Amino acid sequence: MAEIVAEGLGLETGTYLLPCGCKIYVYIPSNTIHFEGGFATTKCAELTRLWSEYWSSCRNGHNWDSLTRYIECLRHVGAGESHINKIERMRSTYRYQVERDDTPLEAQHAGV
Repeated sequence: MAEIVAEGLGLETGTYLLPCGCKIYVYIPSNTIHFEGGFATTKCAELTRLWSEYWSSCRNGHNWDSLTRYIECLRHVGAGESHINKIERMRSTYRYQVERDDTPLEAQHAGV
């Protein structure tokens, strides 16, 4: 499969070559974006920094901070708004950053 030269990630399976130097593999129909691993992914310096900050913020799994940083990674590579909106909805189930609580709001209200 040929590499796709583009400004951002598209809607077909393939490896996207972005202007910043990132090379990102996307698998459709699941819309899986491969930021790590193997033959198809190379990160520019900025995405390397963003990805490192994302993983550093994953304390006990995902939390408000980590999902915010993941969204920054998605925006950097030009991911579609539907993908970003999905992560923003997931992030909205957590408390805000300043509260530093990784427990989703539904679990807190249920007394978990």
